Amino acid sequence: MPVAGRALRNSPDDVVALTEQQVRDRLPKGEQLVISIGRDDLAGHDDDELTRLVESTDGGVIVVGVTYDRQNSVRVYDQSCPECGSSTATLLGPADQHVAPEFRSQANLYQCAECGTAWDA
Repeated sequence: MPVAGRALRNSPDDVVALTEQQVRDRLPKGEQLVISIGRDDLAGHDDDELTRLVESTDGGVIVVGVTYDRQNSVRVYDQSCPECGSSTATLLGPADQHVAPEFRSQANLYQCAECGTAWDA
């Protein structure tokens, strides 16, 4: 879901957070991953289609969400959510092709069970 740059510049509210919540509310129930992608997030990536999509927001962001079903979720105890600080996290999996090759063996993707934020470490 695109969030126009003018909405970000003119709204007193956190439009991105509100849009992320709208996306979460529209997704089927289950484990969800919702992310916002802005121009700064694309630095170093060569995805022309995604770049064009983000640029079409005129300084805004694209909010993307998915619902998925993992059969065997793995609870981890050595991670803290960068958004809410919760230590209730699950391992989503190892790093994939979107992580620089030299870091793939060291990085994993985690998700907060409290707020749904995902991060790599």
